[in-house]
Parts: sequence; C-alpha cells; structure tokens
Amino acid sequence: MDYAIFALAAFFCAIISIIDLRTRIIHPAVNYSFFALAIGLAFYKNVFSLNYALFTAAAFAFAYLLYKLGAWAGGDAKFYAALLAYLPLLIPKYGFEHILYAFLASALLLIPVTLIIFSREVLALKKQVIQNANLNAGKLSSSALISAALVYAYSIMPNYLLLLLAALALALYQIPLLLSIPVFAIAAYLNPQLAIPSAIALLAISAFSRILLSAFSLARAQVLRRKLLISQVKPGDIPAQTLVEKDGELLAWSPPSATQLYQAVLKSPLLALALLRPPQGIVLADSSKARGLTENELRELKKRKQVTFLWVKQSTPFAPVLSAGFLVLALAASLA
Repeated sequence: MDYAIFALAAFFCAIISIIDLRTRIIHPAVNYSFFALAIGLAFYKNVFSLNYALFTAAAFAFAYLLYKLGAWAGGDAKFYAALLAYLPLLIPKYGFEHILYAFLASALLLIPVTLIIFSREVLALKKQVIQNANLNAGKLSSSALISAALVYAYSIMPNYLLLLLAALALALYQIPLLLSIPVFAIAAYLNPQLAIPSAIALLAISAFSRILLSAFSLARAQVLRRKLLISQVKPGDIPAQTLVEKDGELLAWSPPSATQLYQAVLKSPLLALALLRPPQGIVLADSSKARGLTENELRELKKRKQVTFLWVKQSTPFAPVLSAGFLVLALAASLA
C-alpha cells in the first residue's frame, strides 16, 4: 500500500469530518476537490484505466442509489463516491465488491463512532444505559458458551455458510443455559485451549455489545432528537417521525428501535415487517429520508391545525463514519 497516499486521504478525511461535525453539511466544492485530487493521483500513479473509471462510476451509482432510498444526504453520497476513488490507489487488487465492503465497514462502525461523537451526552445517561442493556447473567452465559462451541465446530469443519446460519439462529433464538452447558462441555473437553478462552472473550463481547446497543438506542431517542413547536420548525429540519394524513385524521409513526425490532422478529417476521411499514395516506413528513423538510413541505404541515409540534432529529455526521470504514478497510486489505 502507498502510505503517502493513505496519509493524504486520512488527512482530508479528518478535515472533511471536522467540517461535517461542525456544520452538518459537506459543501459540493469540497467533495469535487477531494474527488479531483483522487483522479489526478490516479493519472500520476498510472492507476487510471477503464477498470478504474468503471469502478468510480459504480461507486457513484451505489452512493446515488442509497441517496434516493433516503439512507443519507446528497453531500454524504458525493463524499462516499469521492472516497472510494482513492481505494484503487491503496488496494492494487481492488474489485467491485470493495464498494460494498467499504459500506459494510462503515455500517459496523456507525454505533461506536456515533457514541464517541456524542459521548458527553451519552455518559449523562449511563444509569439508563445499564438498565436498558438487560445484562442477564444466564442469557449472556448461554450465548457465550454455545458460541464458543460453534468456534470449536468451525475449527474442525470450516464452512462460512454454516457458521453464518448458526450465528443468525443464535441471534434470533435464545438457547437455554441447561442445553448450552453440556454442548460447551463437549467442546471444552475436546479442545480446552480453544473453547475456554473463546467462551471468556465471547462473554465480554456479548455484554459490551448489549451496552453499545442500549447506549445507541437511548442516544437516538433522547440525544439525537428534540420536540419543537411547529412555529419553531425551519426548512432543513429533519423529521424524527413520519406524519401521515388519512381520511382527515393525522397519524404519527416512528421507526422501531433495534430492541423493538429484535423482539418483534422473535415473535413473528411478519410483525417485524409491519413495524417497519408506516401508515398509508398523504405523507406530510417523512422520517425515512435523510434530507430535511423543504419549504413547500413545511408550508403544507403548517396548514394542518392538528399539527402543533414536530419531533426533529439531528442529522447524523456521516463523514467520520464513512472515513473510519474506508480507512479500516484499506488497512485490513493491505495486511491481508
């Protein structure tokens, strides 16, 4: 890997992340300059080719698709496309799958990076975080023991598909502790050097993951949103709830939390799908979009007398998250 280009990309990622944190806006000129620098470096390093052009075009198409789906704002989409233009400069054996890998790496880092950004506010909620984490010793132990047994099973029969299916089953269904103990005992007897350390590590990971999810859920509910009188709402404010008008009646809907969705999946996948679907009717405010309200949308909202207030959310600063995912992927690929 060219560490000079990596350092340059990391420097610009830091600058753009700071801009995004302070203003919640990535100006198009910043993104275009960042992208132009990547193209210039590609020519200078003799990396530019038809494959490079197709890769950057595919990255832009992927980013644009997520923008149309409401996953992020236009500035975030442009930044992601510009960011990926540096990937072929850092990973000689790049492929189109790296467009998805970079996104998945960023998605995995979304929770920890967001919690770091809002650490002061989240720390003020630490008692609620621990209470909501539901650190049940029996459930945590059961998950750790059965997962350690899976690690042993994978060591003697490596199969990614079976491991993925088993992990998914464990995520959806709680294995009783009385069943986990004998299964783990067999694995520990056959390979104690692998099974026992795995169980200890997985127990710590499981508890830490629950705390992270609890903190993120509370941050979304109490830190990243606020209640405003409709007269205080301005164009550009992002609604935290979807407002739908149906037969003259106003219906409010909010996306389910990770905990609510998980509990619904355990009961019925159909129930989980129902939770994800907003009411049908005339959409006055759409919380599924990353963009803010337009002047016309706000004007229509204010015409409805029954709309007296609106929950709005802070825009998520995606530049730090996308930067972290990109840099981690580049380093991991160079070490592979």
